[in-house]
Amino acid sequence: MVIGFSNKGYNASLIQQNSLANMITTEEVLDYLRQNPAFFDDNEDILGDLNLAGPENLGPFVEKQIEVLKNRENQQKAKFDLIVDSAKSNLKLEDDFLEIAMCLLGEGQVQGDPKHIATALLIRQFNVKEVVFIMDSNNSVNQHPAYEEIKQRIAHKSSICDDRVSSSLLKSIFDRNTHGIRSCAFIPLVFNRSITGVMILGSVSQERFSPGMGVNFLDKLGMLVGSYLVGRKSESHESGLSDSV
Repeated sequence: MVIGFSNKGYNASLIQQNSLANMITTEEVLDYLRQNPAFFDDNEDILGDLNLAGPENLGPFVEKQIEVLKNRENQQKAKFDLIVDSAKSNLKLEDDFLEIAMCLLGEGQVQGDPKHIATALLIRQFNVKEVVFIMDSNNSVNQHPAYEEIKQRIAHKSSICDDRVSSSLLKSIFDRNTHGIRSCAFIPLVFNRSITGVMILGSVSQERFSPGMGVNFLDKLGMLVGSYLVGRKSESHESGLSDSV
């Protein structure tokens, strides 16, 4: 039996450097394999890189090589499918973001509390149970009691997903509507690079806002909603000035 390596090569323990390859004899390789019968079981990936030639009684060896090659192909396919699924998810997020932006622009002319408008939109769009806005207040008397604790979570202007929020914090945020909420997203509301408040999304699903979830979309959502709320507040202030004049 002749065993040849493909052009990919293989960094096995028998050959540590290319310069030593010619120093190892066939007998030494055979002796090593005899002394280590489980070598190919422990290093089965090498079977995909070998070129086999010799007697026709290599059936089991060839079958094992085919199995390794099939596994390698399946792994590559799984990676490709993951890339495709990720691309599809990103496209959906972009569509969702665009739809939210268009809805907020359309609602800009509607009379009513902008927080209530944004809340209804986000609950519908994200299928979450609760949406709460806690705004930064210059007056400490009117500041939400949990604001400083929550603000620490998003101090770097990055959203945080948490499926282990304490019951006391949940009660402070959602008041009496905490029943069934198992995960939350804490999203900084940003306008002109400053945090103007925090938006909290509460879901009944523990996996909906898990700690390992990507937050890039949530960060952009925070900037969008933060700008919307500040803009509507400015419009209301200007409208009040006009009425007083």
